[in-house]
Amino acid sequence: ILTFYASNFMILFSGALLVGFIYRLVVTYRRLKKAPPQSPTL
Repeated sequence: ILTFYASNFMILFSGALLVGFIYRLVVTYRRLKKAPPQSPTL
């Protein structure tokens, strides 16, 4: 059961990282497409 929870947690964590990375990529792409490149705010 412990390994099952660990694998599920790793899958959820990697999925969340992937979703966050894609979301940030889309936001920056829209920002660059809409306005001229400014100083990047991380």
